[in-house]
Amino acid sequence: MTPTPRFEQGGERLLAGLQLRFNAQTRTQIPQLWQRLGRDHLGRIPGQVAGATYGVCHNFSPDVEFDYLAGVEVTGASGLPPALATLRLAPRRYAVFAHADHVSKIGDLWMAIFQTWLPQSAQTFAGDPCFERY
Repeated sequence: MTPTPRFEQGGERLLAGLQLRFNAQTRTQIPQLWQRLGRDHLGRIPGQVAGATYGVCHNFSPDVEFDYLAGVEVTGASGLPPALATLRLAPRRYAVFAHADHVSKIGDLWMAIFQTWLPQSAQTFAGDPCFERY
């Protein structure tokens, strides 16, 4: 089934979290990054903004490699542990897709967005960070 988005204007956000590089074969290891974040950092990140966590794909390469940051919004980068990377999301218009299935099925939604919805839509992918908001 082709997903249907709503469109929203998103504000600037500064995120901090654990980040690794993945590809189509290694993306199955992303849940382990989340486990490390929860075990070692969640609730103890300086300047952490209460509320959502974010999974962000960015720094895409033509051979389908990308950086993935599992993290939270923070008020600033001061005092962050060295293990945490930061990423600033610029204000922009986003296509927002709801995901009602188990989180283990999130990859199926990503594939539907990029393989079905995007080619059939009048939209183009800018190459900017894409994120999951939990």
